[in-house]
Amino acid sequence: MRFADDDHTITQRLRTLRWSLRATALLIVGALLIAAWLSERLLQRHVQHLQKTHASAVTLVQNRDRLQHEHQQHQQRLANLRQRHEQLLERVPATASESEFLSKLSELAEDARLTLRDFRPGTVATHETHAEREIQLRAEGHHDSLCQFLAALQKTERLNRVSHLQIGPAKPPEQTSQIDIHVAIAFDCKLPTARPSEDPR
Repeated sequence: MRFADDDHTITQRLRTLRWSLRATALLIVGALLIAAWLSERLLQRHVQHLQKTHASAVTLVQNRDRLQHEHQQHQQRLANLRQRHEQLLERVPATASESEFLSKLSELAEDARLTLRDFRPGTVATHETHAEREIQLRAEGHHDSLCQFLAALQKTERLNRVSHLQIGPAKPPEQTSQIDIHVAIAFDCKLPTARPSEDPR
C-alpha cells in the first residue's frame, strides 16, 4: 500500500508539472505574440515615417532648382532695395542748405526759359522720418517751360516734392502765365543706413 501511495503522489505531481509547463508555454507564446504584434505596429509606424520623409525629400529635390531660382530673385530684390535706400539717403543732407538749392533752382529755370520773379525760404515741417523746408517761388513763363522745369526739378540731387502749384491765365502779347510754386526739400533724415549685403548662398 505504501508503494501504491507513493506512485499515486508521483503521478499527481507529474500531472501538475505537465499542466504548469503547458500553462507556462502558453504564457510564453502569448507574450511572444503580443511582442510580435507590438513590434509590427512600431515597424509600420516607422515605415510610414520613413515614407513621409522620403516623399518630402523627393519633393525638395524636385523643387530644388525652382527654390534656388526664387532665392536668387529674392536676394537680387533685396540688393536693389538696399541700393535704392542708399541712393535715397544720399539725396537727403543733414541740413536744409537752402541757398545751394535756390542756386540750383535758378539754373533749372534759366535752362527751361522760365523767369523767376521771387523765391524765398518758407516754414520747416518736422516728420517722423525727416524734416522739410518749404521754398516759395514765383515765376513767369509758358506751360512747356514749366513742364521742363518741373521735370528737371525731380532729377536733382536733392530729394524734393512740389507741395503747391498755381498757374495764372496767359497774358498777351507773349501768352506767358504767372506761376506760384512751393517746393519742399527734405533734410535731417532719421532712417538708419542700410546694412551690407549678405552672402546669398
